[in-house]
Amino acid sequence: MNNDGLMDVVSGGAEHNSSVSWWENLGQNNFEEHIIDENLGEVPRYVFSVDFDFDNDMDVFAAVLYSNDIIWYKNNGLQEFTPVAIDTNFIGAHTIDIKDLDSDGDLDVLCSGFDNVNHEGEIAWWENDNFYFYQTCDFIQVSAITFYLC
Repeated sequence: MNNDGLMDVVSGGAEHNSSVSWWENLGQNNFEEHIIDENLGEVPRYVFSVDFDFDNDMDVFAAVLYSNDIIWYKNNGLQEFTPVAIDTNFIGAHTIDIKDLDSDGDLDVLCSGFDNVNHEGEIAWWENDNFYFYQTCDFIQVSAITFYLC
């Protein structure tokens, strides 16, 4: 995260801790927590780090299951993070992956979601258009017996 050559760690809070943090590797198995966001209101289900905007620092993504949020935390290079909402209504936001799905040279956002009430899930793609995001396609919708492809 801080480009000091040591592998740092990102984490999402467990149980009642609704935070996203990065843990600075101080060497010799010593880590120091730096909180990115402590006001999620819900426990993040998944966190992921990648240099999303190609500015040579690691950004962080979080999928927040029960509040249905997908959030990009943009790192300004000084380990100060600005939250950017990718989607605030993706039911059961669960697992994130970042890929250049349309081969346009920028990274896009994939997320799976699962609705515990209706027992339905989906995998969706948000196209990155100069850091404006729009949901391009639901790849797969899953219900109890039916699969839909788009």
